[in-house]
Amino acid sequence: MGGVVTPTRTIANLVWSQTGIDSRVIAYGVDPDIFFPGPPAPGEDAAMRAKLGIPEQVPVLLHVGRLDLDKQVDIVIPAGALAMRHNQAHFLIVGDGTEKAGLVQLCRKLEICERSHFPGYVTLQQNDRRLRIVLPGGHHAFEIT
Repeated sequence: MGGVVTPTRTIANLVWSQTGIDSRVIAYGVDPDIFFPGPPAPGEDAAMRAKLGIPEQVPVLLHVGRLDLDKQVDIVIPAGALAMRHNQAHFLIVGDGTEKAGLVQLCRKLEICERSHFPGYVTLQQNDRRLRIVLPGGHHAFEIT
């Protein structure tokens, strides 16, 4: 037996209006042992930055997600370049996919390659909770900002 799952009632209503198919809503979930408010453990921030080659005290833009065409990271990177124009921010682009080489080239073209980092796929436990996530809008129902 098949079915459709959506992350919100709004998306479920959209699916219903477009297809006549009823869907089950399963809301976003987070692991409170990994994602919780508050400062990092002592030394956690410095260790993460050192491992990634990001200087201490500079702002960091973070994108986490699959690096494929449908994720529109090619839109996120120019937005990040604008945000980096008048400061020393670094851009951490976490994930892997078919568009990775082209996205690295885009960073070169935008002259932000020296401050852009592509560590590949990492586990949730390796993500620094203090960094902010930048994701494109588009039509990706399961994106969270």
